[in-house]
Amino acid sequence: MRIKTQSFSTMKINKIYLAIAIYFIWVAVFAIYSYQKADAELLSTIDARLKSAAYAIPHILPEDFHYKEMSKTSVSKEQDLELFKALNEYAEKSDTFYLYSLIMQDNKLFFTSGNGTEQDLKDNGGNTFYFYPYDEADSRIYDIFHHKKITFINVEDQWGKYRSVFIPLQAKDGTTYIVGADISTEYISSLLNTELYQTIIISLFFILFAIPFFLAFTSESRQWVKNLEALVQKRTASLSENEKRLRLAMGMANQGWFDLNIQTGELLVSAEYPKLLGYSASEFHLNFEQWKQDIHPDDIDSVLDMLQSCIKSEEPEEVEYRQKTKDGHWLWLNSVGEIIEWDKAHKPVRMIGIHADITKSKRQQEKLESIAHYDVLTGLPNRTLFTDRFKQLMAHSRRNKSKLAICFLDLDDFKPINDRLCLR
Repeated sequence: MRIKTQSFSTMKINKIYLAIAIYFIWVAVFAIYSYQKADAELLSTIDARLKSAAYAIPHILPEDFHYKEMSKTSVSKEQDLELFKALNEYAEKSDTFYLYSLIMQDNKLFFTSGNGTEQDLKDNGGNTFYFYPYDEADSRIYDIFHHKKITFINVEDQWGKYRSVFIPLQAKDGTTYIVGADISTEYISSLLNTELYQTIIISLFFILFAIPFFLAFTSESRQWVKNLEALVQKRTASLSENEKRLRLAMGMANQGWFDLNIQTGELLVSAEYPKLLGYSASEFHLNFEQWKQDIHPDDIDSVLDMLQSCIKSEEPEEVEYRQKTKDGHWLWLNSVGEIIEWDKAHKPVRMIGIHADITKSKRQQEKLESIAHYDVLTGLPNRTLFTDRFKQLMAHSRRNKSKLAICFLDLDDFKPINDRLCLR
């Protein structure tokens, strides 16, 4: 009996040790997975930030800034300094280090614009880097002028080590130039280290949190854990079901949510929103600037006014506008948005809201307006529309003291036709 009891106890202890080992392995796997995931997400976020900042450069530079015969004397020193300051301001707002543009002449690379620090100016004799030769350029940058594809490169040159994006563009005369943006790899490493420290702290928390449970491992505690897991599963299932219902409801109502970072232009949308515009989730990648380009020209001002109203009133605002779909048609949307996050300077950071497809109701409204003002049988303007237009012309005539004539036609024997076809 003593041997059986000892064997049982040993088996029980071994199970506890096994459970502890499995738990520690799970914490280690969780830590590695979380860090790798954070690493990938961080790099993706940084690449998106670089790309957005680089695309902004042509909007900061003057129109027709780049052309084939441009030279060191094409831009005055005063204008170059103004561009240097403007790029500095945008680099600070977009949280990037360097913004610049490049051209290639005689198989050599030259900077045509760029920002920098006060120390950079001092090191360059008080001059900016306009038409400064980029002698240390990576050979892959030269290749971009030929294959003309957006390229991300980890660059090391006289200014340091950077994660960079290079985007080839064409000037109006067909000249190819490149816009680029840099973020220091040291800065990226500091962010990754922060993620690593947070992952380690969370892992240690899991380990410390588990110690009392292992020390007090009893049948009662195991039952408590079992009941807790059942409750978590039940609530998780309930949350999952509620999420499905919400997605279904928004899909049936032709609605989708959006989350806009006003300062960076990053735009997140629900899976329903791309469907409204005819896109699949995998092919729909949009930022704020691209979203504005797809708005109908007649509606863009009212949309931007709505955004400003949200910022001023700090209350929800709504607007109706048309947005281009994948197949080139216009979709009527009703958007309701509200600013939910502000920075320390009380500048808006985030706006969330809902897009709703109102195309059907708009068509019905147009149909009702047509019925109210046009004869259903002939399609001709009816008396209501005639009276409205006549009043407008009368008012215009009085206001401008101009003459107005009205022509009245009487058709013989038209009344029987009118009575027979029930025209009014």
